[in-house]
Amino acid sequence: YLQSALETIRIITYHGKFVPPQLWQYVPYMYEIFNDWAIDYVVEFSGTLENMIQYDPRGFLEIHTKRNEEFGKSNLEMVLSMVETALENEEVQESEKTFAVVMLHILVQSCLGKIDPLIPSFVALSLKHLGNAEKTHYKVNLLALIESCIYYNPILAIRAIGENNLKPFFEVWFENIDAHYALAEQKIALCALCCFLKFSPSDLPAFINQIRPQILSKIVVLLKQIDAIKKNVESYKAEKEKEREKKKTRDENFINDYEDDDSDDEDVFGRNLPKDVPEDKDVVSSEGVENIKATQKKLNSLFGDSTEKDDKDDAAVLGGEYEFDDSEGTESYEGEVDDDVDSPLDIIDEFVYLQTCVAEAPPEAQQAFKDAAVPLPAEIKQALEFAFTEGQMRAASAPKR
Repeated sequence: YLQSALETIRIITYHGKFVPPQLWQYVPYMYEIFNDWAIDYVVEFSGTLENMIQYDPRGFLEIHTKRNEEFGKSNLEMVLSMVETALENEEVQESEKTFAVVMLHILVQSCLGKIDPLIPSFVALSLKHLGNAEKTHYKVNLLALIESCIYYNPILAIRAIGENNLKPFFEVWFENIDAHYALAEQKIALCALCCFLKFSPSDLPAFINQIRPQILSKIVVLLKQIDAIKKNVESYKAEKEKEREKKKTRDENFINDYEDDDSDDEDVFGRNLPKDVPEDKDVVSSEGVENIKATQKKLNSLFGDSTEKDDKDDAAVLGGEYEFDDSEGTESYEGEVDDDVDSPLDIIDEFVYLQTCVAEAPPEAQQAFKDAAVPLPAEIKQALEFAFTEGQMRAASAPKR
């Protein structure tokens, strides 16, 4: 029942791109249940909270209930505590921990400018587990958490990493750039590296100024990776569309052939059809209805008190009725984290972002960019020139917000 309840909330928020305010009352209950007995459901908790945070970051940060007061924790503190618990637990697999870390990416990216005091905690959490990470995908997402913090505020993040840790951190980061396979991973890495280009040399530690050429090289690598994966996605979507059109045509031909058949009282297998079944009616037994009601009551009892609620109360908690189109794909809890999900970075064009970071930087930063490009190979310089030109073109043609 817990898994079903979390899945219901996840689907409501994903398809509606909206979080009814009443849903925030469940976060303290999630926190309590998770810590009491439900750590095995870390993947489900992470997916549900990720959607809630992304589609209503203001509600996540601002709404407090009596249960929040009882625990003495905000929603933000509860979520961070849940992730810390999951990462510390040796019985939780790294593949499951990855989902919890991804939730923190979304949290940081969704709450820009709102959570400054907690950025050091996120960086420290990532650094603590980065050295012991065995699976590459888990390691990449721990890196992506720090990348998200750099994107949030480069100076805060660098300070949290610590000047003595910058060299080993960048070594691990650059070693794993090619392992950023998912589009969201590649994009946050690119945005984080571009952020350094906004600053004059006097604003950054000496080590980062020394590696500016490597930063530019990695930016080019990521731009090529992102371009390749987007082309693959477009090709895949085009193939799927062709398949859908072919299936639609086959279905239409089948229906036409069936309607032309004179055997009105037989199905396509030659079996006699019953005479008394009304058309276009779904028949649900009274026993089935009772089972559905019992299930709904059980789900309601998991979050909040177990008192009986009438249908109007249940609708109020969920913020009204929802209809979903199951033909649309949703995130998968099995295997790797899906690329085909909404992300706060979806609205960012990578070429425009790079061009803007440099174009809007102070003169000293722009000169540092030019100086860093001097020792680079010709193909890297050409790629950067193309990226700037492309960024200007895309920015000029983009609709004004």
